[in-house]
Parts: sequence; C-alpha cells; structure tokens
Amino acid sequence: MEKAKDFLQKKRNRVAVAFAAAVILGIAVYFMTNSGEDSAEVLYKAEKELAGQKREETAVGIQNYQGGLHPAFAEYSGEKTLSDLLFSPLIRIKQDGSIDYILAEDIDVSSKGKTYTVRLKDGLKYSDGSKLAAADVKKDLLLLGDGRSSFGFRDCFARLKGYDSNKLTQSEDMEGIEVKDDTTLVFHFTEPDPANMYLFTGGIGRTANRAKNKYLYTGAFMLKGQPANLPMTLEANPNYYDGKVKEKNILVKNINSNNIEAMLTKGNVDITQFQANKSLISRLKKSGVITLYHGSSDVQAVLDFKSDSKSAVNKKEVRQAVCYAFQKERFVTDSLGDSGQAAFSNFKEGSFMAGAEKEMYPYSKEKAEECLKNAGYEKNKKGIFEKGGKELSLTLKADGILYADLFVQQFTKDMKAAGIIVKTTDSGNYDLYYRNAAIPSLTSVGAFLDERNFQDEKLVSLNARLKKAEDLKEAGKVCKEIDEKILNESLTMPVYTERKFAAVGNGSHKIEVKDIDRPFSELLK
Repeated sequence: MEKAKDFLQKKRNRVAVAFAAAVILGIAVYFMTNSGEDSAEVLYKAEKELAGQKREETAVGIQNYQGGLHPAFAEYSGEKTLSDLLFSPLIRIKQDGSIDYILAEDIDVSSKGKTYTVRLKDGLKYSDGSKLAAADVKKDLLLLGDGRSSFGFRDCFARLKGYDSNKLTQSEDMEGIEVKDDTTLVFHFTEPDPANMYLFTGGIGRTANRAKNKYLYTGAFMLKGQPANLPMTLEANPNYYDGKVKEKNILVKNINSNNIEAMLTKGNVDITQFQANKSLISRLKKSGVITLYHGSSDVQAVLDFKSDSKSAVNKKEVRQAVCYAFQKERFVTDSLGDSGQAAFSNFKEGSFMAGAEKEMYPYSKEKAEECLKNAGYEKNKKGIFEKGGKELSLTLKADGILYADLFVQQFTKDMKAAGIIVKTTDSGNYDLYYRNAAIPSLTSVGAFLDERNFQDEKLVSLNARLKKAEDLKEAGKVCKEIDEKILNESLTMPVYTERKFAAVGNGSHKIEVKDIDRPFSELLK
C-alpha cells in the first residue's frame, strides 16, 4: 500500500472543458492563497482605484447559472463555481500534481491499483452541525454516479464493482464502495486506472430538498435562504472543516458577454474569471481600474489532417511542410492579441502530460520547401510544387469559430508563399480541418485519439499502456510519448490556446490572484 500523496506527486490536474466561440467562455474561478507554485501572470496592473466602492461583502461574478448547485448536477461553469463554494471534496488534485486533503485525512492505494482506502478527518460535520460519517459520504458520493450527473464522475463510477449502467441511481449497497467504520471507506474498482482518483474530487453534500435548493453543506459557505435565481447571498459555514471562514458573506451576481465590462469597471463585481477576445481585453486594460491575471485555458484551436490514403497529406513530409510554412506566432499576435497564446502541444502546456516544451515546427519557408522536395515534389514556373504534372492543392475546412476568417486568410497566403495551393470548403471532403477542441484530460486520452482518428498502431499500444499505468508518474510518461508521437508524425498542428483571465476590481477588497487553477473557496475561506 502506498499513500495517495506519493501516488499523485507528479500529476497535474487536467480536466477537459467544453468550448465556445464567444467573448466569455468559462467562469469556474480558481485561485490559491497558501501553497503551491504561482501560475497566474499579471497582464495588466490597475493604476487607480474604483470610485464609490463601499460594499462590505465581496461580490463574485459568474455566468451560466441554470439552477444546479450540487456537484452531481452542476453542469454549467457558473454552477460549478457555486458548487465549489458550497461543497467540499475528499481531495483536490493541484496543478503541480500534488494533492490537497480536504475532507479526507489520507488515501491508500493498493499495489495493483484497484483498491483505494479513504480515511476521513476527525470531527467532520455538515453545515447544520450534524455528524458527517463514512456512511454519509458513501450516500453523497452515490449521487455522482447518478445518470444525470457530469460525465467525468460517471466515468469513474463505471469502473466501480457493482456499477449498473442501466440504472439512473446506483444502489446504496453497491459493493464498489464499502464502509468499514465511521471514518473509513474502501473503494473497489474493476480495473487499475490512474484516473480513478478523480472520483474523490467530487463535492460532498446532502440533498435535503433539491427542488427548493435545500442542502446540508460541507464547503466554506452555505446558501442563505432558497433563492431560485441570481443574485444570491452565501454566508459562512460555521461548521467548515478548516476552521473559521474570513468572509461572513459573499454576494454572487450574474455576468455575461454584454455586461462584464460595466460590472467590473463600475465595481458591481469584485472578481470574476472569463475568456475574452482581443477587443474586450483592450478595453478592460484602458479602464485603468481592473487588474488582469492570465493563465492557459483548456480550449485549443487545431489544424487536423484528414486520414485518407488519397489525400496528399497522407504523406508525413507534406504535413510537416504545412506546419513549417504557417506563421503561427504572427497569426496569434495579429488576430488574438493578449487573448491567446501560440500552442505547441496536444496537452496543456507545461502539464505532466505534455511531451513538447517548445514549438517543434517553428516558421521556416525553407524547411517547408525541403520537406516537399523530399516527398517528390518540384516547383513549376508558377512557383507551385507539383508531382507528375499535378499541382499540390489542399482543401481546407474551417468551422465558424472565433478568428476563423483571419486564420484562413493568413494560412492561404502562407501556403501559397511556400508553393501550396489552398482551397476552402464547407463539405466533408477536405484535407485540412481547422477547429476548436477541448484539450484532453487524463480521463479522456482514449476518446481524444478516437475523435481525431489517430488509429496508428503505436498510439493504440500507448493508450493501452496508459490504462495499465501503476501510478500517475508512469501515466505521465506514457502521455508524453503519445504527445511526442503525434507531433513527430505531424498528425495535427496545435495553433493557439485561449487564455483564461481573472479580473479583479481595484476597490476596497484587496484580492491578489496567485494561481488561476485554484477554487474560490481557497481565496475567500
């Protein structure tokens, strides 16, 4: 048996998120106050204070609240932010791969990776003062396996012994979760998988009356009253596991792409997180009263190569030529400005999964032409590469995502300069596909390979090894190999990653963001 702290030592939290081509994408705000490495960079420091900022409570801005508070049903970004404030998990896996024990005292993992023994901290209570014992934790966790809960939790539950995919609600006597005593639970999985640990990151809380927003909470805060919509007031949980909460109340307000600038610059919200376009970031900087922090998000724009033996991109050298010929850095600077950064890996930059630490195909027209010559192409009098009298012409499909038109313009121009003709299409008959994609997490590498049609024998073998990895350190090494294999073969070209921003109004609430990937509860508790 080994401690989960060692088991997770080198792991970084990789959670794939949904994407959207909108001004604001996500609002699940994360920060850190007491440990770990700083990951938030200051893009702009406020030069003056907001006028008229007299409110005592901190105002938090969220979007996409549709009524889901419990972790099992918090589907949208704003709901997840609220859920984190109200419900504490057993553990939290940090960005650097270490583990924070929240309600759990420790977790032991068996040598075969199928049995997890969880010991709870002493004296745990719900927000109403009632005892929180192992049997209660089991009952609360069973909600995460509910057929209506988020996919990530259901994926973990599917590997527990006794899980029934035909049932909407799992049985309370499910053999995969065994209650040993008041402070000990044993989880029995059907297969070893490093991702099993993510089951313990789901918030714990008792549903008293979901229809009326009545719960027993374990987080730093609890809902005041039973409001159905925003704004909401949260008050400090007097029985919070980690002691007294410094904020007595938090006011939660709604933000959207139309009001975020006004809400921030007028001091209606003190802190929020979002993803934005070049124009909005520019306006917030000009306001002078907003401090902007940024980190990398989980949304990426990519150029995929179609797996088709009849296509010219079936040859590795042609794919490499395309990668070398595109001026990625220029496109990101000119089109996205501060709202994004050039990407060079299929996984999150700097994560334990990423095999690349720098751009593998930096812009080089000369190298692009060399690759095409190695593929048997020669330039004709028009400056276009051809083979057997047929010019090299590639068909590009670009979804209607943010900056798609600008990408098509520069990409077409760059390819022509390197001797490649590019034509656009809206049909399914294409060689190249430019689109947004969620960066895969540890739990979704297999789906990522299937979705991108990476049916290479080597990659299939690596994915099988990943599932059998004894610990997260080994899993990370396998993921790095997968990333390097995809990049070496130029099976896809990462273009840019959208930045995740935290915005703080320079008012009476002195808030400093250290880490983009830490929860609100760590900042405000």
